[in-house]
Amino acid sequence: MIRSVTKYSGTFVEDGTDRDVEDIIQLRVENTSEEDIQFLRIKAEQGENTAYFDITTLPAGSTVDVQESSAMEYSNWIENCTYSIENLALFREDRSLYPDMFTVTAQDGWISVENHSSQDIISDLYVYFKNMDDDVFSGGITYRVKFSGGIPAGETAEEQSIHYLSDKSKIMYLTYQ
Repeated sequence: MIRSVTKYSGTFVEDGTDRDVEDIIQLRVENTSEEDIQFLRIKAEQGENTAYFDITTLPAGSTVDVQESSAMEYSNWIENCTYSIENLALFREDRSLYPDMFTVTAQDGWISVENHSSQDIISDLYVYFKNMDDDVFSGGITYRVKFSGGIPAGETAEEQSIHYLSDKSKIMYLTYQ
């Protein structure tokens, strides 16, 4: 559910570039369903004007401030447009950090994964996280950190991520296989 439409000035997070933007369109969207959203594209239209908002990893009951995907400048047409869902994918399985196999820790700029199982993980492993302000996710983007080649049993690997901030980031899930 769209809660508000506002102008946004600051860091553009949606493409990972972190460039400065002024007066672009931002939506506040709440997932009022009981299912976690893996991907959602919202389309805003009025006449020949069209804007898109892409959201990844939005847990049930949570809220996100998502910027228009191309950093489109705010214009009055957005206040009287029609919104539609162009694409929606729900998680097929529950999101997990697989605590029976891994321990994930993080600090500013770094994420570590310890494989405390007896099984060597030989495929790439990914840790996904989002940033937050208070209780609202900042941006539709979900960042991911790749651990190439997996992690042998009993070992720990560490990877850098410039977007991970201890006081703002929340680890969402982990994938391997």
